[in-house]
Amino acid sequence: GLLASVFASIAFILTLLSFVGGMHSVEVTSASGHNLLTINEFSRLFELIFYGAIALACIASMNRLAPYPSDDRTAHGLYNNRRQADFYILMMTTAIGMSIVALSQDLFFLFIGLELASFSTYILVSFLKESKEGTEAGMKYFIVGSVASGVGLYGLSLLYLWSGSLQFDVLSDKFAADGLDALPLIALGFILVGFGFKVSAAPFHFAAPDAYAGSMSPIAGV
Repeated sequence: GLLASVFASIAFILTLLSFVGGMHSVEVTSASGHNLLTINEFSRLFELIFYGAIALACIASMNRLAPYPSDDRTAHGLYNNRRQADFYILMMTTAIGMSIVALSQDLFFLFIGLELASFSTYILVSFLKESKEGTEAGMKYFIVGSVASGVGLYGLSLLYLWSGSLQFDVLSDKFAADGLDALPLIALGFILVGFGFKVSAAPFHFAAPDAYAGSMSPIAGV
């Protein structure tokens, strides 16, 4: 827990220091020359928010999952310490997924980052398996999130069928030219529904109350 807290805090501080003296935009491109990720002030700002939230959650969780002494070789002690590692690995995976979301210049890459963060949060919500509320909340959150992923991915496929690309700049030019066609509007509807469930935006937030009630407070904050 201490190592994860320090790691997240260092990431937050380094991201904050990257704003000093300005920042040059850095692009990560594919072999075919498509821009996949862009590192600039705008994306760094969201990374700063994500790393700060993860750092605070890791620090707040340290006294909720107290480790057993290393010389405790009982089954309960070994299991609890293994859960410690799993918990903070999932927290770091969530941070990586949200960083990909912040840096993405392609809708499919954004979807991959969102799913990476989502899969981790499904487990984190139901991490306290001893409580009935946590298990039930995690299962509901997983089912709703899986359906939302399918709906969103179907919308992405329709959008790719219409534009031939999921790059933000290509989509921007295509929407400026033919944005009122039926197919892109239907695709956007599916994508908004899928992402609306993911971020618990009204009116797609009916799984959120159970997730907040069944998870630990730091996880609910993330």
